[in-house]
Amino acid sequence: SLDNELYCFGENQNGQIGNDSVTDAKSPVNVLSNVSSFTLGNEHTCAVKLDGTLWCWGYNTTYGQVGTGNGSANIKVPTQVLEDVAAISNNLEYYNTCAIKTNGDLYCWGGNTPYGQVGVGYSNAHVLEPTRVKNEDGAGYLTDVINVDEGEEHTCETEICIVGVATLMEWSEMVIRQLKIYLCIL
Repeated sequence: SLDNELYCFGENQNGQIGNDSVTDAKSPVNVLSNVSSFTLGNEHTCAVKLDGTLWCWGYNTTYGQVGTGNGSANIKVPTQVLEDVAAISNNLEYYNTCAIKTNGDLYCWGGNTPYGQVGVGYSNAHVLEPTRVKNEDGAGYLTDVINVDEGEEHTCETEICIVGVATLMEWSEMVIRQLKIYLCIL
C-alpha cells in the first residue's frame, strides 16, 4: 500500500498471515508497518522494514525457515530475525529463506537436507537461524552478493567479482516452483 503497511489474507493454518491466529483470513489483515519489501515462502512470510530489519513468521516446524533458532514451533506473529537487510528471498515450494545484508553478505536458513541447499557447508541438518553462506571452496564466505533466488532443492546467487564479472553458483538440482494459496499486499 502507499503507506508501507503490509496486509495478508487467505490460508493461515500455520500462522503465515501473521495475526497471532491459525484461522483463515477472508479479508486483508494489517500485519506489519513500515514495510519496504516482502516475500512468501511455503506457508511462511518474511518482510523487510524501512529500517532494514527482517521480520519472519509462519510455518517453522522441523525446518526452521522462519529463522528464530527454533525449528519446533510455528511463529504466528512477525518476529525480527536479522538487521541491515537489503533484499530477501523465500522459496515458494520448499522451506528455506535467504537475505542479502546491506554490506553484500548472504545469509540463508531453513531446509538444508539432503542437498545442502542453504549453502553453509553441510547437508546433514537443517539451519535454524540466519547463517552466512560459504564461498565456492568452503574456506570463506560469499561477499558482494547482489541477487539471490531459491528453488526446491537449490539456491542461486549472483556475485560481483573483483574484476566486475558476474558469476552464478548453484548448490543443488533445478525444480519448478508452485503457487501458494495465501497472499500479502504492500
